[in-house]
Amino acid sequence: MNWQKKAYIQNLIAILPTKLGDIIYYFLQRSFGGLRKKNNLEITELNASLKIWKTIINDNQDPKNKIFLEIGTGRVPSIPIYLWLMGANKIYTFDIQKLLKKSLLNEFIENLISNEIKIKSLLGEYINNERYNKLKLIAFDQIDIKKFFNIIYEAPASAGETFLKDNEIDFCFSHNVFEHIDEINLKKIIVENKRILKENGLMIHFIDYSDHFSHDDSKISPINFLKYSEFEWKKLAGNRFMFMNRLRHDDFTNMFIKLGLKIKSTETEFDQISNTYLKEGKIVPSERFKLKSHEILSIRNSWFKLSN
Repeated sequence: MNWQKKAYIQNLIAILPTKLGDIIYYFLQRSFGGLRKKNNLEITELNASLKIWKTIINDNQDPKNKIFLEIGTGRVPSIPIYLWLMGANKIYTFDIQKLLKKSLLNEFIENLISNEIKIKSLLGEYINNERYNKLKLIAFDQIDIKKFFNIIYEAPASAGETFLKDNEIDFCFSHNVFEHIDEINLKKIIVENKRILKENGLMIHFIDYSDHFSHDDSKISPINFLKYSEFEWKKLAGNRFMFMNRLRHDDFTNMFIKLGLKIKSTETEFDQISNTYLKEGKIVPSERFKLKSHEILSIRNSWFKLSN
């Protein structure tokens, strides 16, 4: 879909009363967008869950029977469920919007069950077979994620101001979330994570720096949105459906350091096409980004492993 048409539709729906706008937006996503019913298992979240699990193990820690905190639940708590399948004890998941849908949750679990060979192949030695077998017996009309998966869903709720005790959480994580939060609230979340994290705990975050409109419109580059001024970009995507803070890799790095976190490791994906566009002048960065190097602007995404 043409990204400008999508932006126009999102801005139009955002003008409506929140409840009505959310109903209409969900209907459009469910009918024509990424929430259409699928019988296959999408493995992005599964791979992310496995990455989080292995990152903890590579830090010489055992993630089994530990307490996790997710920032940004979305429509389905897919990563918390995968973590439960691998042996997590309890997972808190906070979202500023209450987006979880039982119909989508049921479809997700149905796909987990119908793709047993793929699930067990991908999770390999990390899967808890006893839990997976329990999952196959679940009654879909009685799903309670707190009772079954020990997932505590808090929404609408801010991950920057939780009810959790000091040093209660072993591992905090997010996936494709930090790029959608404004800088002020990001700092609040990080400070809160520091408070609730255990002394040897980890924060593991995946951040997608790309223009998310490019995910659906192949005619634009992953850095297309960098050419717009703050005023122009706010007009295009300043709504609750597609807010992107446009912070770059160096911005997050500096933020984490200033807030007293230790960056234990980072993994970045460099986008050569974006770099070429910058060098050839096909994309001219706006005032906010013009002093940043082409290399920084061309980083598409990154994994951060952090500690107090």
